[in-house]
Amino acid sequence: MMRIIREKKAAGHQSKVVFFENVKNLVGHDHGNTFQVIQEQLEYLGYHIKTKVLNAMEYGNVPQNRLSPKARQYFQAMTAS
Repeated sequence: MMRIIREKKAAGHQSKVVFFENVKNLVGHDHGNTFQVIQEQLEYLGYHIKTKVLNAMEYGNVPQNRLSPKARQYFQAMTAS
């Protein structure tokens, strides 16, 4: 994902918002180092990070209930402009 984001930015086509999804453990993986690297790279590319753990069952008519530890970690990265 970072390669695609860097290449789009270099070509002058940086997305204003990038939306990621992963399992809840992403933030704690490798004692938080994995998420820290992702966050640092996105911030270096000019994005602000916002994260939240969501349960799909609480949004619309979705027949899925993911309780901890299988809840999804969503995060979006937005440019300042």
